[in-house]
Parts: sequence; C-alpha cells; structure tokens
Amino acid sequence: MKQENAEEKIVGPPVKIAVAPDGSFTKAAEGFAKSQGVPSSALMRVETPKGAYLAVVKRIKGQSTASIMRARLPEWIQAIRSPKTMRWTSGGMRFARPVRWIMCLFGSEVVRVKAGGLVAGRRTRLSPLFEKTIPVKSVDDYFSLMRTSGIVLEPAARRDAVRSAAISCARSQGGALVEDEELGGIVANLLESPVAMAGRYDEAFLALPREVIVTALKSHQRYFSVAGPRGELVPHFVAFADGARRGPELIAKGYERVLRARLDDAVFYYREDTSAPFEKMAGKLGSIVWLEGLGSLADRGARALDGFGVGNRGGEAREMHPALGAAREGGSRERDGEGRKGIHGAPGIYRPRVRPRLRRG
Repeated sequence: MKQENAEEKIVGPPVKIAVAPDGSFTKAAEGFAKSQGVPSSALMRVETPKGAYLAVVKRIKGQSTASIMRARLPEWIQAIRSPKTMRWTSGGMRFARPVRWIMCLFGSEVVRVKAGGLVAGRRTRLSPLFEKTIPVKSVDDYFSLMRTSGIVLEPAARRDAVRSAAISCARSQGGALVEDEELGGIVANLLESPVAMAGRYDEAFLALPREVIVTALKSHQRYFSVAGPRGELVPHFVAFADGARRGPELIAKGYERVLRARLDDAVFYYREDTSAPFEKMAGKLGSIVWLEGLGSLADRGARALDGFGVGNRGGEAREMHPALGAAREGGSRERDGEGRKGIHGAPGIYRPRVRPRLRRG
C-alpha cells in the first residue's frame, strides 16, 4: 500500500518583479527557482486574487506506508513524554522506562523501525518480566494473542476491568468496595492484565480513623478498602497482581505483611500527633513561614479563624473547631516521613472525639 502521487503548487514572487520588460527572468525569479530545486524554465505564471505571480508545480511521488512508518515512528516514540524520564541509550533517547524490544507490523509485513538502538521485528513478550519471546504473524494475530493472554490494551477497558474485578473481590469477602476512581486509574496504569486478590489485616487497626486506614492502603500500597453493610470499614482489602500468577494465596500473604508494616507506622504517627496538646503545637506556628509576604502559619490560622467566624470567640470554640485542629496538627509537625504521607489533618479532626485505644506490634 502506498500514497497516491500528488501535485503541489508553490507560489513565488510577483511577475512584476520576477520578469523583466524583455521577458527574461530577474534575480528574484532565479532565486525562487533555485530554492525549489528546479530550473527557471520550469516556472509558470499563475493568476491569484493579488495579481500575477510566478509558481512552480512539483510532482510528489507517493511513498509506501512502510517507508512512512519507518520515518515517523521513531519520532513518535521519542515524542512520548512523562513527568520523569531517563536517558537509556548512548544516542540520547529518553523514556520513562528502558525500551526492551519493538514489534512493528503493517498487516503481516515487518517494518524495520529503528529507535533507541533497537530494530523492530515480529516478536514480542507477554510480560516485561518474561525472557521468552513469541512470534506474531500479523496485526490481527497480535490482538487475538493479547485477548487470549488476558492482556487488556485499551486504557478505558482496563479501568473498567479493574473496577469490575475489585467489586467482585470485595463481595467475595462479604463486603462492598470503597470505590475510588483515582485509585482505579492508577492501578489500571500499573498493569496490563488485572487480577484481583483478597487480603485482610488485623481488626485492631480499625481503631484508627477511617481516613488514615484508607489513605495507608491507597497511597502506599495501591489497595482498595472494603466496607461493611453500614459503610464501616472491615479488615479486608483488594489488591492487584499483573497477570494470572501461580500461588495467589502466597502473593496475598506478602501483600498483608507489607500492609501490616504500613499500618504499624500509621498507628505510631497517629499516636505521636495526638500526644501533644493543641497549645503546645500551636505555639510553634509563629516560627514557621507560610509564604513570603503572607506571614507565618500562625497568621494564616488567625485569618482562617476569622473566615470561620470564630475569631472573637473563646478558646474552647477555637480548640473544638475541626478545621483549626487539622491546620494546627498539619502545620506544626516537625517531621514528614513516609509513614505520615497523606494523613495530614486527620489527627486534628479526630482529636475532639474519644481517643481510640491503639496498640502496636
């Protein structure tokens, strides 16, 4: 398959400056002809809305689809951008991850695209972790192979598959999925063949605020939380593996061990953040610059109080306001470790309530 031959008309200088009174071409005409790679004799006169001009008609021979792919695909590959890229070859190619192989077919024909020091062929792998490659006969064969191997190529379809599998897995544990569209998109972009796995954690961790548990599962591990019939969290979660793997129970146990460590961190930080009285933590805000020219975090808190309408009320109203508590807790912490990631504000919001009894270990 190839393009049809085409003609392109390129308009040059006006006749009045390109043609002398004796009919010969001027320097302007000769320069135009040279720039187009044609002899002056190839120039022709054309009428335009602006008057008479010289022009040249180029006959462009159609290229084959394969030749266009060879020229364009390396450019398109290198044009793919992500927030973080690395240089993987001595040729300077940048990509989010190392490019291991390229398969490029047009119908059943191999197109020898070259990019990143690699030459495309007709072999691919069913997983980046597999060393074994398999041949692909044609484009139709490729899509059939992906379907039978459980690989979901279309991002929207993969997101739907993640959501459907997560809902089903949560139901199998006697609960309902705590749906999270953002998390579903993240998980769908982390794998190609979504396989849901059920796991559980110690029921004692349910003494933590709901937001802390959900965030620990989502931000650290990319797990979905599971809720009971009244919407309360239950000690189960839904995680995903890429592809149907052997020993799913063993994988789930590994997920549980990692989550246990994350929730232990959450208990530690939550207890630490609720151990000091508001007055002590608020006293640190005056020494922390919020934004240059806008004062300290204490100034910001005072403005927030005015906005909530409690600026002139007593100390008890100030202490009991959840938004103020969250601002104070979040703003005056001395550390921002991985274990505290994503749970800012929760200790302050929950402080006015009865403090849960938490244990570690």
